[in-house]
Amino acid sequence: MEHDYQHMSHPLGEGLLHGDAHTRNLLRDHDRWLLADWDSVARGPLLQDLTPTMMGHRRFGRPRSNWIRFCRAYGIDPDLELDPAAEVLRTAREVRSLAAYIRSADRPPVRVELERRLTSLMTGDSVLWRPV
Repeated sequence: MEHDYQHMSHPLGEGLLHGDAHTRNLLRDHDRWLLADWDSVARGPLLQDLTPTMMGHRRFGRPRSNWIRFCRAYGIDPDLELDPAAEVLRTAREVRSLAAYIRSADRPPVRVELERRLTSLMTGDSVLWRPV
């Protein structure tokens, strides 16, 4: 994965990344939305900040239409998820997501989900993941 990351294309270019951009990091402030949780800010492939939304239908069973609407709103092609760079970034995000589950693996429901995720990553299975 590290080799693939170092040699992948950057279909949207590079720039400032939030690093954990998803709707649970949006806060309502009267008539506007604020993006919170800036502890993962970095410079890198802009496609990386789209990865949580892209993963929604692939790993969590959300409708693909959410991804399509998101892409249309931002003026990008939804088929961008088929780009090899998207696969590299999704895999990296999936591996990164294991950290919280590893830290809480002493709780039985978390351990079950951790095992599901690890198995799916090791076998390449596209099983849906469940938030715990």
